[in-house]
Amino acid sequence: MSITEPIVWEFLPAWIQVSPCELVGAVFGFASVYLTIKNRVWLWPTGIISVLAYAWLFRAIKLYPDMVLQVLFFLLSVQGWIRWRREPDADAAIRILTPRQGLLLLAGIGIAYSLTGASFAYLTSSSMPWWDSAILVLSLFAQALLTFHFRENWYLWITVDLIALYVYAVKDLRLTLILYALFLAMAILGCISWHKKSAGRSSRR
Repeated sequence: MSITEPIVWEFLPAWIQVSPCELVGAVFGFASVYLTIKNRVWLWPTGIISVLAYAWLFRAIKLYPDMVLQVLFFLLSVQGWIRWRREPDADAAIRILTPRQGLLLLAGIGIAYSLTGASFAYLTSSSMPWWDSAILVLSLFAQALLTFHFRENWYLWITVDLIALYVYAVKDLRLTLILYALFLAMAILGCISWHKKSAGRSSRR
C-alpha cells in the first residue's frame, strides 16, 4: 500500500481516514505554525518535515503547483533556519513593511500569479491550476516575509488559508482541511501577537 493512500484507522470515524503522508504533514505543520506564533526558531525544522511529507502527497494527487511550493518551502525553510539562528532576540527582529515596499509586494504578487497560473493552466495537467497558483505565489511571498521577520507575512498566510480551505475541500483532503481551518485561526492569532510585540517594541524606544 502506498504511503499516500488512506489507512483505515479503527479509532477514527470513516469520514476522516487519512494517509500516512497527510498525517505526518498535518501534525508537523500544526507544530510549525504554533512555533511561528511564539516566534521560535524551531518552527523551521518542524516545517521542513511537514513540507517534505506534503510534497510527496501532492505529487501523488497531481496538485503540481502545491508540490513545487513544498520544494520551494524546503529551500526557504533552510535559509530561514540559518538566518533566525543568528538573531539573539527574535521579538526585537520583527520588521514592518514601508508603504513603498508594500506596493512593490502587491505588484510582484500580481505578476507572479499571472505567469504561474497561465503556465500551470496550459503546460501541465494540474487539476486546479489557478487556485493552486494563488496558494503557491502567496505562500512563497509569505514565507519570504517570514524569513526576513516582516509581520505582514500573516496577512498573506490568512489569505492562503482561506483559498486552501476551498481547494482541499474540493480535493477531499479531510485532515488537511481541518488543519487549514486551524491554520486560519492560528494565523489570525499570530497576526495579533506579532502586532502587539512590534507595538511594544516601538513604545519602548
